[in-house]
Amino acid sequence: MNQSTRMSFGSACLKCSRLLLVIVLSTLAGCASLNPEKDLKKVYEYNKSILPVTDDSVFDPDEIDVVSQRVAELLEGGLTADEAEQIAVLNNKEIEAAYFEIGISRAELVQSTTIGNPIVEATMLNSRDNDNTTYEASISFSLSEIWSLPLRKRIQHSRHEGKLLDVSDRIAVLISDTREAFNSAIASIKAREIEEINLASTSQLLELVLVKQELGATSTIEVNSAKAENIEQEIVLQSTLVEVNRTHRHLETILGLKLEQDILSIEQDVHMDLDSLINVDRLIIAAEANRPILRQLQFRVQAAEADIKLQKQLTISEFRGSLAVESKDGSLEYGPGVELEVPIFNRNRALISKAKYRLQQVRALYEAQRLQVRQEVYDAYHGALTALSVMKAYNDQIVPLRERNLELTRSSYLAGKETLVSVLLAQQELLDSRRAAVQSESQAFTAVTVLESVCRTELLSDK
Repeated sequence: MNQSTRMSFGSACLKCSRLLLVIVLSTLAGCASLNPEKDLKKVYEYNKSILPVTDDSVFDPDEIDVVSQRVAELLEGGLTADEAEQIAVLNNKEIEAAYFEIGISRAELVQSTTIGNPIVEATMLNSRDNDNTTYEASISFSLSEIWSLPLRKRIQHSRHEGKLLDVSDRIAVLISDTREAFNSAIASIKAREIEEINLASTSQLLELVLVKQELGATSTIEVNSAKAENIEQEIVLQSTLVEVNRTHRHLETILGLKLEQDILSIEQDVHMDLDSLINVDRLIIAAEANRPILRQLQFRVQAAEADIKLQKQLTISEFRGSLAVESKDGSLEYGPGVELEVPIFNRNRALISKAKYRLQQVRALYEAQRLQVRQEVYDAYHGALTALSVMKAYNDQIVPLRERNLELTRSSYLAGKETLVSVLLAQQELLDSRRAAVQSESQAFTAVTVLESVCRTELLSDK
């Protein structure tokens, strides 16, 4: 082969390579980025109804020091429930691990937008009869992959959105768990304060009995009864300290950090009453719009619809294009070629049928989950109504009546009209009602928190 023939052969190969490059670049023009930053922000946007989204509240795996600084800022001046939620989202290790799943899913999405590498073949054939040499070269690529690329990308995009919703759901559950743990910690502190008030009441009664003993107006039996009541109340107070420590440690585990003993802010103006609850029909609408499981199933429906189209395309599973060049005896030949699988024995009917059944299955799951979400809203709503009614009854009626009854009984005891037994009974009723009032407030808070979690709508907030 002469020099000009080699140059022509090389030029033809270059032209073929350029043509292939144009085809590939036009196909991959919409290739996605590997950076998951936008995905992280989208996850927070999914939870914007229950968690304020700011630039400081979005986790960035590459800025751990910034996260630590933000957590320190939130801890300054006491810790509220809203601040605890933000810290949990930034600092909880299980959620941090879930953030990296987003990066994995993003990489899989990007991979779905690529096609297989082209195959290059080159041969050199020498003739035994003469000095002629034949050069052959070809480059081939899968046209079927390019053809199915939009559908494959759509399927993987739906799966990726489902992963974002899955992480979003885990964040929502964490927010609910954090608020419940914070409420338990606050409730234990308030229970301790109530027992301190109760101890003051039993101590006051003991002082009253001792005064009457000095005046000779009571017996040793009554004095011993008052002392025993006071000692028992001291024991109850000590037991509440154990619960305070337990709930404190549980909150620390969720937040992923060590808290100072007095850092929790218990003086919070949280609006929580019967009138604050939204109409149940509006809550159902909010739940259907915000619950990740429903939106995940919607994306699965889209993926299943795209998969049916993809499986129909894959009836011809192998369709390759090629560009070939041949140089022989000084002549140069080149041109395109195709390689096509003929669907005679396998027409992909089984996988098409499977994709159709999967679509029907996902649609049925969506309707079933939608009904379940509605039932969960109804149950949580009526549970919150009952809990709030009980809390209101204790705070507005039962405890004030018990306090008034104890005052009247003590006055009658001083006047000699009632025995100490009547005073002890009235006092015990008040102590029990105070404890029940604190418990009813905690139960109401928990019930409303459950309703928030079911609806993915904020009903309680620090003001």
